[in-house]
Amino acid sequence: MTGPVPAIVTGTNVELVHAATRLGYLRPDDRVVDLTYGRGAWWRKGAPEDLVPVTPPMDFRATGLPAAAYDVVCFDGPYRLNGTPDLGDFDDRYGITEAMTWQDRHQLLRDGIDEGLRLLRSRADGQRGGLLW
Repeated sequence: MTGPVPAIVTGTNVELVHAATRLGYLRPDDRVVDLTYGRGAWWRKGAPEDLVPVTPPMDFRATGLPAAAYDVVCFDGPYRLNGTPDLGDFDDRYGITEAMTWQDRHQLLRDGIDEGLRLLRSRADGQRGGLLW
């Protein structure tokens, strides 16, 4: 893909991820790592064949996975602040049961993004490539 592709998708994140696969953002031969796999909800409509799920107790900020080895890195970090109304087991599912400041939450997200960037493959010109989703 060479630029933005306008699309209208309604429904859940599962629908959005599935639509993205149909638009070509995930190719059949892509190596995909999902840093915040949890219960795998994104992939209910079909996971990539080469999906590497990062599940607890593995820390999405420091997975120990090989650098520059993945075409697509998925990251749905714990962005919700503590103390706001939750949706059932939402806090537990996203690992945000312990209280932290918004600054610490932001740092947690930045650390996850940094790990995602570390995992992305390199392009032929030596620059990072791939897709951090």
